[in-house]
Amino acid sequence: MGSRIGQSAWRAWLPYRLALMVACAVTIALPGCSSGGGDDGPPAAAVVTAPTVTTQPGAQTLTAGSAASFTVVATGTAPLAFQWQRDGSNIAGATSASYNIAAVGEADSGAVFRVVVTNTAGSATSNNAALTVNALVVAPTVSASSIELNALDGTSLSLNVTVDGSAPFTYVWKRNGVVIADATGRSYSTPLLTLADNGVVYTATVSNSAGSVDAQGRITVNPAPPIIGAAPASTSVPVGQSATFTASATGSSPLTYQWQRNGVAIAGATASSYTTPATTLADNGVRIRVVVANGGGSATSAEATLGVSSVIVAPAIVTAPQNQTVSAGQTATFTASASGTGPLAYQWLRNGTALPGATAASYTTAATAVAVDNGAAFSVRVSNAASSVVSAGAVLTVQPATSALIGRAWTAPQQLESNDGAVIARDLAIDDAGRTMVVFLKVDGGRNVLYATRGTPNASGAVPNWSTPVAIDLPGGSAVNNMTSSNYRFGTASAPNGNAVVYWFSSEACTASTYRTNSTSCRVLYTARFLQSSGNWEAPVRTASAPSEATTAVINNRGDIALSIPGWVRSGATSYASRKAIATRPVADAVFNVRTFTDAGLGESDFGMDEAGNLLFAAEASQNNTVDMLAWRGTVDGGFGAPQLLDTRGAAVTLRGLAVGRNGQQIVLWSQNNGTASVVYAAATSTTTAGFVVTDLGSLPLFGKSVLTIADSGDAMVVNRYYGWRVRWLTGVWEAKTSLPSNTPGSTFLECAHARNGNFLCVASDAFGEGDTGRWTTYDANLNLMIQTATTVSPSAGYVLGLNLINRSAGFGVPVLSVSGIGNLALFNEYDALPTPAAPAGDRRSVNNLWSTFLK
Repeated sequence: MGSRIGQSAWRAWLPYRLALMVACAVTIALPGCSSGGGDDGPPAAAVVTAPTVTTQPGAQTLTAGSAASFTVVATGTAPLAFQWQRDGSNIAGATSASYNIAAVGEADSGAVFRVVVTNTAGSATSNNAALTVNALVVAPTVSASSIELNALDGTSLSLNVTVDGSAPFTYVWKRNGVVIADATGRSYSTPLLTLADNGVVYTATVSNSAGSVDAQGRITVNPAPPIIGAAPASTSVPVGQSATFTASATGSSPLTYQWQRNGVAIAGATASSYTTPATTLADNGVRIRVVVANGGGSATSAEATLGVSSVIVAPAIVTAPQNQTVSAGQTATFTASASGTGPLAYQWLRNGTALPGATAASYTTAATAVAVDNGAAFSVRVSNAASSVVSAGAVLTVQPATSALIGRAWTAPQQLESNDGAVIARDLAIDDAGRTMVVFLKVDGGRNVLYATRGTPNASGAVPNWSTPVAIDLPGGSAVNNMTSSNYRFGTASAPNGNAVVYWFSSEACTASTYRTNSTSCRVLYTARFLQSSGNWEAPVRTASAPSEATTAVINNRGDIALSIPGWVRSGATSYASRKAIATRPVADAVFNVRTFTDAGLGESDFGMDEAGNLLFAAEASQNNTVDMLAWRGTVDGGFGAPQLLDTRGAAVTLRGLAVGRNGQQIVLWSQNNGTASVVYAAATSTTTAGFVVTDLGSLPLFGKSVLTIADSGDAMVVNRYYGWRVRWLTGVWEAKTSLPSNTPGSTFLECAHARNGNFLCVASDAFGEGDTGRWTTYDANLNLMIQTATTVSPSAGYVLGLNLINRSAGFGVPVLSVSGIGNLALFNEYDALPTPAAPAGDRRSVNNLWSTFLK
């Protein structure tokens, strides 16, 4: 032995030596083996290191279907053995440094993985690694959509959508892109649909955490076909008497009726009831029925049989004339009906005396008067071959007319400007108290100046007061430098309480946001506001764009301003695109906001605003291969919503009028072919949030726009003085057409003003001769009564109204009328002293002076 070792070391070394000897018996190539027989003693001790995990497996959160991989890094004397465990149990075959799962499932969520590493020196266990498996979220896709596309007028649709994907889902339903409040389920039931809903697009947006999908459908609302409710009933009458058959039906309007006799259409029998001519014995046994039709189809009633007997029955009063109450100047109509064998003869009586020519079933008086007609009794005598009968008398009560226009007369004209500079143009507006704002353009100090003056009518008999004219057109010291005697455009509007707004155009150096009108200048729009509370004009404000000159304005009692601008949208350094626009300025704002309607092909348009600042804009729109009527609702501070389609008939429309009441009522009037004739339609609503109700007003003769007004009570009026008719909207229902009095001013009156309550003030001028008396007239639309006619004003009145005596182009009287009945007339005249009957030559000079006269 080369060294000494202790017994304990020897005992440790001996097994190693024995093993080595055995190995050496096999081969001498092992270390420690030699061919000699010497004993070298034990080798130096070998170091074996137990395993240590240096990189732990990490917890993992995966989506179901994903691959999982757990890995460790360990040190220690090789060889190292690995055994992976799941929830403390060995995983068969998982004996490498990594453990992989090709696709995890939701059942694997919560499992805990670890690995045990061993060698000859010992073992080490890794930290636990938890596996979390989340469910796979699949974005929704539409698998079934039962958004029904067809419905009948007056029915509701149940809209449903089914999607594939991972729940839970959220649902949002929209109508024409506008979210429907509380419509958040898989199904949605519409309100009862009308023909106005035709073309509406409903969308269901379905979402989960992975995405969203839209299911969409366009609704087609078809007319509901007629259903006969009550068929005509069989009846028998004596020979010579008429028989009446009546039917009722439901279905979409308009319903048409055609009565048939023995299966053949009866000419002119197109109402819901049919009354035969006086019967003969040949009519006994005929069969009567009616065919009811609309755009959705037709229905034919059961037949009724007409029986005719030869017995002559004496007349009997069925419906006696009723008492009537009218205002002085109006007519009264009495109607009666009788039974008995025909022919029946009628004779109306006044206080028991026969009225010549009054031999029909109804009688209409002449224009009434309190002193003549109040208390008169009207009855009718009905006769046939058997006998006669006299009805009970109906009493006529004639009340004094209470129109605000009664008893008014013109004041002597007053001159509004005081120097010889010619007045180029003027405009005026009036408030509910009759205060009149007159704005006029004239040459002053070598430049064009826009002045404003306000007149107060004062008590009856008192001379009106006028404020000193003030120049309102000096924004930053720059006057209206592009308005001349041949090129001017400005206007004014007044609120009921006296607030007023004036707008005008000017020229400025061009910028990127203005509109070039020639090679060097651009046109811009200014407004100035007068507030009744302060009694002063505010400084002019420039709008954000420079529109077409065909601009109109409205202002309310709060002081909100809105401008309708058939304007232009800037599209390049020197070019523009024609567009409509609405500019709004709430009372508290310093600048205007401009909403440009990008819809192409907008034609004739109109707009209005109520006291709360709610707006309505309507326009003809070229779309769907026709011209549709579209309406936008909005507010002065909130902009406009999506357009609403008001017509559903596929025929071109022509806008005839628009009105907005002070309290939010909204009406749009248009004409359109209904398939057989051109008729007038009205879309009306009593509030700014309720839907429009479209009514067929019938085939009314039209010339241009009719006057459409909404009174403060909420009732509305349509007056067409050219063709002489009136239609009223009372408590939300349209009445039938009423003819105007025969002396209502028609097309011969050159200038007419109307108030919100529908009353008219019209002025005519003799454009071709001198000595004009200033013909004028007033009409109360609610009473349907002429208050004053042109013949009531004559030279004997002591003066003329001062209308221009030269020609119409030089300007004539422009009237305004208040709801209180006070009117005003702004007059051009070439006189410093107006002519009178006593001095008709007057004081003529070569310039136009501006005068005014009040109707009070």
